[in-house]
Order: sequence, then C-alpha cells, then structure tokens
Amino acid sequence: MVDGGNGGSFVIGELGPIFTNGAPTGTNSWNKPGMFYVLDSPGQKVAGKTLTLVVVVDQAFKDSGAAVQPVIQQNGGSYAGYWSCQKNNADLLVGQETEISCTQSGGAPADGIDSLRLGFQLNESKNYLGTLEIIDATWE
Repeated sequence: MVDGGNGGSFVIGELGPIFTNGAPTGTNSWNKPGMFYVLDSPGQKVAGKTLTLVVVVDQAFKDSGAAVQPVIQQNGGSYAGYWSCQKNNADLLVGQETEISCTQSGGAPADGIDSLRLGFQLNESKNYLGTLEIIDATWE
C-alpha cells in the first residue's frame, strides 16, 4: 500500500511513482509532504537495514528548494522513526537519477515491529512545486 502522506499527490508512472509536491494537509511541524510504502509483516528486522531510493526531480522541484528526507517509521502508535538522513536540494540533479540512502543505525523504530512506513518527506521548503519520480527503491 502506498500512502500520499501529509500533502502532495502521486500517480504511477512508467518507471515508478511520480510524486507531485503539494502543501501539507496539517499545521503541525511534522505535517510535511511525502510518500510512504506501508510494509506489514510480523516481527520485522529494522536495525542495520538501509532504505535506498533512486529519484529524478524536475526543474520546478529543484527550484522549490526542497530537501528529501528518507523515512523509516513505525506505522501507527507513536509513529516513532529514524530521521538522521537527508539529501539536500543542492545535491539533487534535474532530470538525472540521484541516489538517496539511509541506514537505520539505532533508536526507533526497533526490531520486532509489525507495520513500517518506508519512503520520504520533504524539508526546507515552503514552495510546493515540481515532481519527484521514484525510479527504484530497496530495503535491505
């Protein structure tokens, strides 16, 4: 299941999901645009695993100034997550594949979780413009 998160929208393109940046749906600081895949599987191992996204952004997205933060998060309850990684806007290449990865190296969410949200949210922008296409995603 894919969840559009707290703003923006997505469609399935030829190579994968295409996320269109949009204003957050809530006013809390944690309400940021993003897209998540919900992985339901009892007793999942999380510690030491790496989420890698390969994305392509358009010029409008680049101009928005948005940074892309991978999300490794408990789905439900406290929504505890690992937030220690980010790809800055300056490192995104328009029309070219950019790899974004994050290894969960401690803290939440802990091993043994039954439902996990994997994906990204956007930081550092109030200009909700452009698109980001996910070309590939791995969790290993």
